[in-house]
Amino acid sequence: MIGLLATAALLLAPAQDLREVKGWLQDGNADLRRRGVAALPAIGTEEAWELVLRALTDPAPRVADEAQLRLGELADAELVADLLPGRDGLKHRDELVRARVTEALGRVPVAVPADLLGTALGDKDPRVRHLAAWSVERVVARAGPEGLAGSAEALTAALQKAARKDRDAGARAAALVAFATLDPAAAGPLVLQSLDSDDPTELCAALEAAKRFPDPSLRNRALEMGVLTDSTPVRRLAVAGLRQAGTRAAVDGLVLVLGQSSASLRARWDAVDALRALSGLRHGLDPAPWREWAGSLPEGWARTPDETRPGDAEGTVSFAGLPLLSDRVVFLVDLSGSMAQGAEGEGSRREVARAELERTLTALPETARFDVVPYVDRPLPWKGRLVAATPANVAKALEHLERTKQTGTGNVWDALGVALTDPEVDTAVVFSDGVPSGGPHWNFELMEALLVQRNRFRHLAIDAVLVDAGGTTRKFWESVCAATGGRCVRAELGGR
Repeated sequence: MIGLLATAALLLAPAQDLREVKGWLQDGNADLRRRGVAALPAIGTEEAWELVLRALTDPAPRVADEAQLRLGELADAELVADLLPGRDGLKHRDELVRARVTEALGRVPVAVPADLLGTALGDKDPRVRHLAAWSVERVVARAGPEGLAGSAEALTAALQKAARKDRDAGARAAALVAFATLDPAAAGPLVLQSLDSDDPTELCAALEAAKRFPDPSLRNRALEMGVLTDSTPVRRLAVAGLRQAGTRAAVDGLVLVLGQSSASLRARWDAVDALRALSGLRHGLDPAPWREWAGSLPEGWARTPDETRPGDAEGTVSFAGLPLLSDRVVFLVDLSGSMAQGAEGEGSRREVARAELERTLTALPETARFDVVPYVDRPLPWKGRLVAATPANVAKALEHLERTKQTGTGNVWDALGVALTDPEVDTAVVFSDGVPSGGPHWNFELMEALLVQRNRFRHLAIDAVLVDAGGTTRKFWESVCAATGGRCVRAELGGR
């Protein structure tokens, strides 16, 4: 008991000096090490920032996440230029460390050396290259080209080359958006060319890049192309753009999506949500009443959408109170240790998940396609791809969940990665008590930004059912779901 009380006192005590903080950083308690990292920026010396940088390798992800967040607060331009290019930074042998440094470069409150971002843009790991382009975009969006120290010509050329030739589709897409942010005039021809691509990732990037242009003709063309594509991610992105445009032409585009036989159920519900936000009406998936309303609008009509979240969708299967707006869905079921708990006289959270999943899967039409991915410290997919919701497949999926006896931490980051890598999936439904406790990222603030960025050119809708989750956890999931066009509901055990 004395040891626990002493540790608690240390966690609450303010740091006295660098020497004391060094002791915390060497402690076996990860929470104390994390507190030590959080104290270093206030000390502010070069040695303190070196320790922040080295903490990126801490084996506890919550400590490394803390270091990554704090590194983005480095407000000394000389230290940025001196520390970050070295062996503890952009030259580190571990690609995750290089990725963490590269992401933090997009947040430092000083001018970022253009050559540092150029170095990251040439990294051998595609994740680092992707984050490098995103950091360029964030720096320029926040501070303009003046946010880059030194000549940006080489960086601009590197972005243009990466947007054309990078082997990784995600890095190529991120480079295109960063190029358009840094030099819209030079990027225009490449954006136009990308609008003719058959690659959904490249098309999503072109739609994102088109937002950077003051000329509305390019933006409008991008939205028109997005509506006409057969790609669900691109069509969903176009629907979001039409929603924000709020014009008579945008309404016509949204109604068009509703009538497209190739449009996914998720994309059509996105269009319904957009039309409801623009009209105040409550029509559903039938395009006829929407078409009639659109025809009554005068030329030049425009409206800012009401961003109030819509009510429950009608006529859909539900999962633990969540309307299921997709027929191409992966269910991610948290089986971490906390999910074995439950209210007195009630089943455990894990048992509730199993019962709700059975109810949902048996209600799906056989034309729907699904997969089930239980996750602990790693995802444990049933199939790893979508299959038809036949009775036989439903029974086998539930058997897989029942036979999965592993427990431990809850690595939702990698579980979402399973859904993101399958191009057929348009929706991931997470059933969890909501607290990430495994995988490379745990910190809510950092995870939210990284999840949204990871999903940027994929446009997977993330829905969440949270069981007995606290306020901070709910806010995190509500924000993530809203950013992806998804929904978040609460399902409490024991009536609490």
